[in-house]
Amino acid sequence: MSAAPLSTQVSVSTDPAGNAVTVTQTLINTQSQSAPTATATASGGFRSTTNGFLQNKAAMGAVFTIIGLVAAGVLFWLV
Repeated sequence: MSAAPLSTQVSVSTDPAGNAVTVTQTLINTQSQSAPTATATASGGFRSTTNGFLQNKAAMGAVFTIIGLVAAGVLFWLV
């Protein structure tokens, strides 16, 4: 069984002014089935068991593009 190619997490919170803020994170699975993947830690961060993601420039570009688009959308929504 292979992992899903995309994983999306949506978080809703409030800013200091009391407005609702929605943050959407989309993770792209670029690892093969047998390769280890990132592991969640107790502090809420991620500890990578391989450095494959940092070597994959296409995956990094896609993730940072998605993050930029989400950030631009949040800023547009707030203004």
